[in-house]
Amino acid sequence: QIAKANNNEFQKFCRYYKAELASNNLDRYYETFKEYFNCFSDFSQTLTHCQYDIKLSDDFDATSHAFSKTKLFYGNTFETITSNVVVLACLNNISKGRSYDQFMEMDLKKYMTINKANRCNPFKETPAFQVICACLESMIRNASHHGGMKLTNNGKVIQYQSGEDRKIRTMSYCSYLNQCNEIMLSC
Repeated sequence: QIAKANNNEFQKFCRYYKAELASNNLDRYYETFKEYFNCFSDFSQTLTHCQYDIKLSDDFDATSHAFSKTKLFYGNTFETITSNVVVLACLNNISKGRSYDQFMEMDLKKYMTINKANRCNPFKETPAFQVICACLESMIRNASHHGGMKLTNNGKVIQYQSGEDRKIRTMSYCSYLNQCNEIMLSC
């Protein structure tokens, strides 16, 4: 629909994408998929629940606990998505009648420097794009990406510190696996 409505600007974006973004975006996706399938024995335990939006039962326990392999996945995938959403942001600009590199309040050069947690904001009113970012949780990203998580309670609970308050938080390992599946499906 965006290409049909403003094909000239869409073609400009396509040229920019091929020259400036495609190679790095594909590299990030490749690394993310490689990491996911390397940990698939753990992620597969909640994948069906995630795919079909089935609530995990409170008494559901993961039988595989390869946390040393999965603990960085969420943070790494968060980085992949928030780096690669520039594509959606540019397409959103076109859909709003602007140049692909012109946002409402900044240009593309400035956009590329903003905090990655805020990179979905320019298209938060575009449901088809925003759904990609719905799974992003900065606190989990920070704990995962900075190695601030540990597995406790015989592999059932993840404990992490995140946020300005540095409060210790917990989540079940199954919930973490489910969040990893959600972010992978968005990716």
